Amino acid sequence: MARRVCPVPAMLLCFVLSLVSMVFAQQTEGQQPHPSFQNDVVIKGGTILTVTHGKIENGSIYIHNGKIAEVGASVKAPANARVIDATGKFVMPGLIDSHSHIALDDDVNEPTSPVTPHMMMLDAFDYSDKAIYRALAGGVTTSLLLHGSANMIGGQAVVIKHKYGLGRDELIFPGAPQSIKFASGENPKRVYGSRNQLPATRMGNFEVMRASFIEAREYMRQWDDYDAKVKKGDKEATPPKKDLKLEALADVLRGKLLVQIHCYRADEFLTEMAIGQGIRVQDSRLPPRTGGV
Repeated sequence: MARRVCPVPAMLLCFVLSLVSMVFAQQTEGQQPHPSFQNDVVIKGGTILTVTHGKIENGSIYIHNGKIAEVGASVKAPANARVIDATGKFVMPGLIDSHSHIALDDDVNEPTSPVTPHMMMLDAFDYSDKAIYRALAGGVTTSLLLHGSANMIGGQAVVIKHKYGLGRDELIFPGAPQSIKFASGENPKRVYGSRNQLPATRMGNFEVMRASFIEAREYMRQWDDYDAKVKKGDKEATPPKKDLKLEALADVLRGKLLVQIHCYRADEFLTEMAIGQGIRVQDSRLPPRTGGV
């Protein structure tokens, strides 16, 4: 099989970019949700920047069934493996964008309330957005798509792989940790202050946060009491009303939802940390120093 030079910028060649460009070329527009991969591919001759294990001059990367199988000065690949000539180029792992709003159209914020933890960015995710491909062309292969910073407590994030051209579910990063976006300072002040609505100040920011977690803690208590009655065989126990907003906040307190906070001043972080520590001290049921608040 003839060698083919992968058409990417001269100074950058990402592992996953090579694979995706092959996949994309095999698809007709919007027709093939499951294109076939070349089983064996070798990226050969480039300078490999491993990031964690130094630099390999004139190195090779062997990819089997879409996964990197071997990296080194030489690799053991089948003789019929497809070869991508990376001579004169630098090869490196794909970049991870840990704070992105691409592929969300105009649905980055739900600014109708300062507390919206039950919003799901997955519901706004536009897997056909060309920004995914453009970011991929720049070397970004994974993105954390976050709610905007209009709200003190925003929506739940989604992690995507930039497999542009595949179906929506195939772009979702499987098993990624669940997380949620918080914000404080200038953005919530601007959004709600312009309406003369709480929270229009930093004081209001943190009052809203404290009140929300007090409410969530009470919600957890009600469900714990109900579960205890059920375990004791109480057939007349009535479950509390399900509340998606409070359920999400309870997951923050349980450490099931990691928190990413957008702040403008260092003292805002100190306040956020103090709020979280205060919640733990007051409620011994919560796990110590989890990924939540």
